[in-house]
Amino acid sequence: MLNRILATVLKKSNKKLFLSLLSLLIVMGGLSVYSWIRPKTTTLPAVDSAPRIETTYAYQAVVAPNVLHPKGGTIEVGDTLYPKITTAIPFDVTSVISAEEEVLAKGTYEVQLLIKAGDNWERAFSLQNKQNFVEKGMDISVIDSSYEIDLAQVKTFILQVENETGVRQSQYELEIVPTIQGVLQYSDKLTEIDIQDRLLFNYLSEEIKLASAKVFSTAILPNENQTMTTSFSVLGFSFSLLLVRISSTSLFLLLLVSVLFSLVYLDEGPVNAVTSEAEKLTKKYGRRVIPISKQIDVEGKTIVPFASFTSMLKIADEIEQPIFFYENGNEHSQMYLVVDVLCVYTYVPSTVAAPERANKDLGKRKEFVIG
Repeated sequence: MLNRILATVLKKSNKKLFLSLLSLLIVMGGLSVYSWIRPKTTTLPAVDSAPRIETTYAYQAVVAPNVLHPKGGTIEVGDTLYPKITTAIPFDVTSVISAEEEVLAKGTYEVQLLIKAGDNWERAFSLQNKQNFVEKGMDISVIDSSYEIDLAQVKTFILQVENETGVRQSQYELEIVPTIQGVLQYSDKLTEIDIQDRLLFNYLSEEIKLASAKVFSTAILPNENQTMTTSFSVLGFSFSLLLVRISSTSLFLLLLVSVLFSLVYLDEGPVNAVTSEAEKLTKKYGRRVIPISKQIDVEGKTIVPFASFTSMLKIADEIEQPIFFYENGNEHSQMYLVVDVLCVYTYVPSTVAAPERANKDLGKRKEFVIG
């Protein structure tokens, strides 16, 4: 049955229409699936317009008189310092909050020196006790102070730990840790601040080497990220995702119905059922059925329609006449006929046309040729 339906649909008269409907069905189906798997909203952090806090470090070295620096004192240095001649590391820390509009910042800050021995131990020393701040503006200076790392004290502390624990590290870390905590109010939003932009040195017996950046910039993001409704863009136009979901799904269902309708009814509709019945009859009584290619001359004869093929078989046996089969492909009509001297007995499959239709068809032809 399916093969016959497809054969009917793919006739030249309907092939283009069917393929067009099928193509649109595939496109709408894909679009519908794509729109339903996309989230309705997208959460994006507002990084571009968010206020930022920038922390900058600048350090020098205090050295004892030596061959390189006979007078000793405070000198400019690069990323590497030498502990055998360096007695202290003075440094400046500046932390500034910048925003595109006026903001209110309030909270606390403190500065610590953290000495670490890998994952074994660490100890914090205060360089600046906790301080409060409340500032308003577009550029707010939170920290702008100078501090110093006394390397003699650092060395003494490390030696004491090594002597007490019996464990000596080949390398230690010195971390300058400014901790800024509080809240920032801007654009009617309240955002928490918790920043630790650390300056790190690797401390070895022969050298002290910078191991981090000296400038840090961090966005102060709101507690809740921005949520935006997902849109669907095509050819430069944006459409609501909800609208795309509804329209694409509706069109998909409409096209699906159209394709199914075309498969069953578009070309010959109910004739498929007739063809199936005719095939069964021909297969069962093929030796008794003679196909003809033209209509029979019924002038002067009485047309007697039968409601069943069995009745036609009985009358054919009684009058000892053959059963003819005529099919009009243009008008989708089929009928079986038995011709007597005075009568023409007919049977038309009941799913195609009423007997009156068959009688009308019989009257259109005056002669026939046995196929």
